[in-house]
Amino acid sequence: MTVTVTFLSSNTLEYDVNNFDDLINELNKIGELFCLTYGDTKVFHSLEDNNNNHELKDTYSIAYLDYDKDLIFRIKEMKNMGNTFIRNVLNDISTLFKQRELYDNSIFLVFLASNLPIDTDSQCFSLISDKLKNIK
Repeated sequence: MTVTVTFLSSNTLEYDVNNFDDLINELNKIGELFCLTYGDTKVFHSLEDNNNNHELKDTYSIAYLDYDKDLIFRIKEMKNMGNTFIRNVLNDISTLFKQRELYDNSIFLVFLASNLPIDTDSQCFSLISDKLKNIK
């Protein structure tokens, strides 16, 4: 099936794929974090563990995410690292929050929370936006 993916810049690319997983594999080759939508529905976000059985459609929209990919991989590694490594990562995240970057991105915050070691002092969460603090 030929699938057309429209980028925020209105450029389009076509992919010849057999299923949704093939499309995600092709998009992953670009090497950026992204969110894929069909209409108004988010069908894939590269920070989430998406285990859905999405039926392949013929058109999607894609937005590349402005996350520091190195930081994302460092967050994923935190569960297996020592306190100094974790403290350095959390300091980097706190700096981003203080600069008002990512502090109101709910998907990033859920990703961060799900990758924090249980015994981690996560003071950086005190810096998230008030809007998100009030969401259950």
